[in-house]
Amino acid sequence: MFGFRPGKQAIIDQAVSRSVQKNGMSVRPSNMSHIFAKDANEIKRLDFQHFILRTALGGNYLAPIVAMQKPHMILDVGSGTNLWGCEVCRVFPEAKIYGLDLELAPRPDMPANYRLIKGDIRQRLQFSRGTFDFIHQRFVLGSVPAQEWPVIISHFLQITTPGGWIELVDTGSEPLKSMGPMTAQMMDNMAQLAPIQRNDMLSGSKMDDLLKRAGMINLHKKVVYLPVGKWGGRMGSLMATNLTAALQSFKDVSMTYFHYAPEYFDICLASAVREWDEYHLQFPVYICFAQKP
Repeated sequence: MFGFRPGKQAIIDQAVSRSVQKNGMSVRPSNMSHIFAKDANEIKRLDFQHFILRTALGGNYLAPIVAMQKPHMILDVGSGTNLWGCEVCRVFPEAKIYGLDLELAPRPDMPANYRLIKGDIRQRLQFSRGTFDFIHQRFVLGSVPAQEWPVIISHFLQITTPGGWIELVDTGSEPLKSMGPMTAQMMDNMAQLAPIQRNDMLSGSKMDDLLKRAGMINLHKKVVYLPVGKWGGRMGSLMATNLTAALQSFKDVSMTYFHYAPEYFDICLASAVREWDEYHLQFPVYICFAQKP
């Protein structure tokens, strides 16, 4: 549910196309683009999702990036709707913030010190060594196979200034905690349509090992279990709204790929929502940050 953003659409289209063809069906990727529609509603959902995480973490980042001096250059990897970068721009008005994604999604309120860059972290980024004081990445693990991450992090380290910080926020292949049977089924359906299959995806709980093996120091790891459902109070209700919207976005493709009737999908979703309060569903989010020597 986290990390669905317009910049990943091409990868998702390819994954769905492969899955559909494997099952003997003939559906072109262009016909499947509605899975993660790049419309105002999806952008609002992603911004809403950002608000949830910012509230849960108590801010937009955990790394102590102002411990020694204020950052001058910041890179946001997988910038999505660019809300994170725009908010950080207002905190550090003298810094230059770069939002990197596969597809650009400008905001009407972008600050003057924010710049969008179209690029792919699986290809070498055109930045000089030691460019950034802080590199932030959120919910990108699901778009890149696990075996490619050591090379990507090594490159991140190269373009980070000595003493600078890298922070990764993600869930990766981690399952939700305390799922009911219908919730587990719907999440499994989503996983089947993901750009990277679960077995090939890096687990969010192993991001600290990734940073440690890259030679970073002052490593910190935190896991936050976000409640889903009314049982979790205001945060739980917000998460339930977000997860419901994410699952609802799969209705059309579920009808095509899993042969669900519209009414059956609605029944499944309603059943899953009821489970969240019964089982006390929780969504784990891992945060790891470390410093370049």
